[in-house]
Amino acid sequence: MGFFGNFDNKKGYEALDTEDPETNAPPPPYSPAAVDRDEQTASAPSRSDLQKDYQSFEQYQQQQVLLNQQQQQNRVPDVGSPSSSSSPSPYPYPTSQSGHNKNVYPPYQDGAAQAHNTMGQHQPPFRRAPPTPTTETTSECDVCVWFQSMVDKVKNWRQDRIRLRQEEERKRRFKRCCAGFTCGALIIFVLIPILVSIIRPSIDHCVRDGSSGWDSLPEKIPFEGGAVRVDINGGISGGNIKLEPLPGGQEGYITSHVNAAPSSLIDKFQYRLNRVGPETQLILNFPDSLGPFFGCVYVEIRISIPMDASSVIVNTADMAITADEAIKSDYLELKTTNSRIKLEHGWHGNKIVLRSRNSGFDFHDDMSLHAIDSIDLETTNGGIRLDNADTVTGSIRLSSSNGRIQAKNTHAATLLDVHTSNGRIEFEDTTAPHMVVRTTNGKVELNRVTADDTLTVQTWNGAIRAIVDGSERIKATFQTSNGKIRVNMVIIFFFVTLFPVGLFSLIIYFSLSTAFLFYGSIQSHLFIHSQSSRSWK
Repeated sequence: MGFFGNFDNKKGYEALDTEDPETNAPPPPYSPAAVDRDEQTASAPSRSDLQKDYQSFEQYQQQQVLLNQQQQQNRVPDVGSPSSSSSPSPYPYPTSQSGHNKNVYPPYQDGAAQAHNTMGQHQPPFRRAPPTPTTETTSECDVCVWFQSMVDKVKNWRQDRIRLRQEEERKRRFKRCCAGFTCGALIIFVLIPILVSIIRPSIDHCVRDGSSGWDSLPEKIPFEGGAVRVDINGGISGGNIKLEPLPGGQEGYITSHVNAAPSSLIDKFQYRLNRVGPETQLILNFPDSLGPFFGCVYVEIRISIPMDASSVIVNTADMAITADEAIKSDYLELKTTNSRIKLEHGWHGNKIVLRSRNSGFDFHDDMSLHAIDSIDLETTNGGIRLDNADTVTGSIRLSSSNGRIQAKNTHAATLLDVHTSNGRIEFEDTTAPHMVVRTTNGKVELNRVTADDTLTVQTWNGAIRAIVDGSERIKATFQTSNGKIRVNMVIIFFFVTLFPVGLFSLIIYFSLSTAFLFYGSIQSHLFIHSQSSRSWK
């Protein structure tokens, strides 16, 4: 026999094992009156209600058996048409047409569905079905807005992604173009000299095979008065001008030799030999164009300089000027382009002027310059190194572009003027009463320089570091931008002692000078940042 019980919200169904048919009656169908009752005090329907709703317990069991059979056949009758029984259905509630027994039986007073317990089957006791979770439904308008926003985000993401890919592709194309252009330029720069060297004949071709000499040019030209000038104009393939000293008592002379290929170029050569006062002038004129790939002109000149030479001037292009021995002349002026000027054993005289393009000057060790008046060196796209040079009465001027300037143990009698661009300046043990140092995009380092009167140091985009020795009258100016200035100036104070000259007085003098030397060094130590200047007087 099945178990039925009274319903209670707190206790649930309490199983009762009793033979009282009225007590074990199933729960009645849904009663509207029970809804108004408080859930806390709700109880099972009364006996009168059960008798009113159901005719008898046996009829209820018959209805249950019929419903079970219909459920097994996946058929559930409609509410208003009971099956084979002629009695009306006691269930006034809708039933499911899907073949399942969900919501077939009348719900309890709290609205929960009943679970049928067959008499002959062992089913778990009646329990309340778990409550169905309720969720807040979103209105159709909010869903549309959210969906449209998601669609817009997807579209924007796709557009951003496409734009980023296009930008990356442009960058890759630009890099490929730059790499291709750079590689092409390098290949061209490498191949052009090779092709020119292959197609165009070498200098040996001018000197030996297939060349002709310029016979109308005098091979030896003497000059009197100790002054000589040689000017070479036009295009030449190469050559050399060599200076050599002569023993005392001999007159100077010029030896020249010119080869050309093809021989038809010789008809375009011209020369002039002039004598202006004590000076002998030799001027050689060559055509600017030597022909397509086959023209060649080679010039070789030797100038023998006497001991009492007053002036030597050489002006040429694409030719080296060299001297294997020390040269002595009052005035020496050498100019060339794309080639070097080299004086192996230096020079002694009154004034020297050296000009070069695309080449530098290097005078160190025995290659020193000693002038009574002045030393003037200027170059472009090259550096200058000048060691152990001095002047007796004049100045030293060093000028360069795109190159470094270095000077060591150099002494100027009046002025030391140094200027360069895109290069650094380095001085060591250099003295001059007036010193001017200027550079751009470079660093200035002055190590133990001595300037008695004025010292001016200027640079842009570079730092200045100097250790300066001088008197107490020195006026020093340091100026830079985008760099730092660090100057150490040492001032030596001289004292007159009252002690008699002797060992004791000498010890006191040197002790005081050393102490003040250290004190002056500390007091003059500066560390100035960029875009600033400082003067001491």
